[in-house]
Amino acid sequence: MKRALLIVFIALSQLGKAQDLYDIHTLREITIKFYDPDYHQTLIDRFHAGDSRRLPATLEMDGIVYDSVAIRYKGNITFMITEWSEAQKYPLNIDMNEHIKGQNLMGYKKLKLGNLFTDPTSIREAIAYQIYRKYTVAPKSNLIKVNIGVVGEAASYYGVYSSSESINKDFLKEHFDWKKGSLVKCDPNPEAADSTCNNSGLGNGIDGEQLEAKPDLVWYGPDNCQYYSNYDMKTDHGWTDLVEFIDVLNNQDDLLYHHLNIDGVLWHMAVSTVILNLDTYYGKHIHHYYMYKHKDGLWHVIPWDVNETFGGIVGTPSVAENWDVIKWLNPNQSNRPLVWQILKHDRYYKQYFAHIRTVIEENFSEENIRSKVDSIQDLIEQAVIDGPHKRFPDENFRKNVAYDITLNHLERFKNYAGILPTVKRRLHYLSTHPEVNKTPPSLMHTTRNIEIPEEGQDVWVTAEVTNATQVDLMISTNKEYASFFEPFEMKDDGLNNDGAAGDGVYGALIPFQSLNEEIKYYVRAQNPEAMILEPRRAEYEFFEYKVEPAGTTTSMNNSTTLQNLFHIYPNPAKGLIHINGHLDSLDSIQIFDVAGRLVYQSVNPSNNAIPIGHLSSGLYVVSFTTNQGLEIRKLMINK
Repeated sequence: MKRALLIVFIALSQLGKAQDLYDIHTLREITIKFYDPDYHQTLIDRFHAGDSRRLPATLEMDGIVYDSVAIRYKGNITFMITEWSEAQKYPLNIDMNEHIKGQNLMGYKKLKLGNLFTDPTSIREAIAYQIYRKYTVAPKSNLIKVNIGVVGEAASYYGVYSSSESINKDFLKEHFDWKKGSLVKCDPNPEAADSTCNNSGLGNGIDGEQLEAKPDLVWYGPDNCQYYSNYDMKTDHGWTDLVEFIDVLNNQDDLLYHHLNIDGVLWHMAVSTVILNLDTYYGKHIHHYYMYKHKDGLWHVIPWDVNETFGGIVGTPSVAENWDVIKWLNPNQSNRPLVWQILKHDRYYKQYFAHIRTVIEENFSEENIRSKVDSIQDLIEQAVIDGPHKRFPDENFRKNVAYDITLNHLERFKNYAGILPTVKRRLHYLSTHPEVNKTPPSLMHTTRNIEIPEEGQDVWVTAEVTNATQVDLMISTNKEYASFFEPFEMKDDGLNNDGAAGDGVYGALIPFQSLNEEIKYYVRAQNPEAMILEPRRAEYEFFEYKVEPAGTTTSMNNSTTLQNLFHIYPNPAKGLIHINGHLDSLDSIQIFDVAGRLVYQSVNPSNNAIPIGHLSSGLYVVSFTTNQGLEIRKLMINK
């Protein structure tokens, strides 16, 4: 997987093709027709029997009928709530590919549809994934209208469902560019317990209390069977890999860097604690995440089932106000080794809080969340109201955004924290937390002296930094994945292409000059209290280049090479973008909207900061025209 700041150029004529099945601003509609008239009872019976077999059906979307898709009911709490309420709107798991190999829906072979029975607002999952995806690998998600019936008869409208990308081999190929690693769903799987194995996870706890199976990543011994009830292995291999990792995490944490994408965990942890997702490893309940072992040997954590974020059914006002961002830091307090084995290290502790500050700054204001909520609710409101199988009265669709609600007519799960009240309470807690309030260095204007380095050339990176006691250029030469970043000290001594000594400009040489070397890098600055990164979303985003053959810069007709002359950060952006490149070589910078209209222009630009606060959210093309008449285009996303 590559998540770089270099955005691949997309011509204006191609932007209309960019829509995806999971486009958050599109409400699609599907019609499902089963061949079996008694499909509902059959699917109910199979679910209770633990039978994962699916029933064949047709699926229609946009006038195209797909034959012999395979469907079963899914879920845990949402399935049970549906039964308790005697409703008909069950969560659906749809396989397009089971009976007709290669069949897919807009490129996707599986659909996971949730019935929204734990979210009166209908939009928590889509918004939460939208935020997670800025910082780590996470599923795409939106909403979809669903009709259900029987072949040969008219289908009935069942309502709006959440639709989130399935974490399977296709997902792994798209996001990691490799799908052969071990994949484990970290949800309890007590049915898989091995009766011949003394599973410690189901035994007695420290004080003699009976423990439940949970994917806590606690060490229960070297036998694979000790873990069968705690995890759901999705590949036909992986138990040895997983147990080896759990051993390293608990007993050999000095080797953890070689077994885990630690920065990915820190981002997952930071987003979860800011948006108050308590239904995952760092919250009240230890479940709802995946782990994948990539080709580089590192395990990666992937968020999953995030429909109870922003409070939801577990986030009472007091919880939102007081849920500690370092709750599981003390190893004597919890069974959360994934937290305290990482955060006990000063570097990762500071990096965690740097990520928290970034998540807050880029997402977590009442205004921003309200904007995200309104854009989706405006799209789906009428479709939700028209749905016949609802658990919540229509007025709660909007009301639960602005207020906490209690629904006394429900038998279970009556209380739902309001989205905006949760944001307000959480912001109050975070803004007064002593660790969040520590002052990091100032770090900006990271540049390199050569935009297209050739074999054997010295590449110097500089950055403007104040209030730092340590500045490092973090470099990875890993071609397979953005991992194993190593620090190279940056100095402000006048000897590292940094200008005058003590002028606040730090420099360092990238010591890799071989042909085709692929360099990924970011800057890390810290003082005794706090840390800051550039790009702010590092290590998920980073600067990069490839060492080209000698003479590359004299032949500027290669469009791929041209794209490396200038790049934009941050991207996606809000309010302001920065241009990384030599401005004195530019004749103009222009920004066009998707209709091709010019919305910004700067002739002979001298400032690398461009204000975009006046632009509405959406896709734009930034055009750079050089003094030689060459044109370079970049796709920009404005939030």
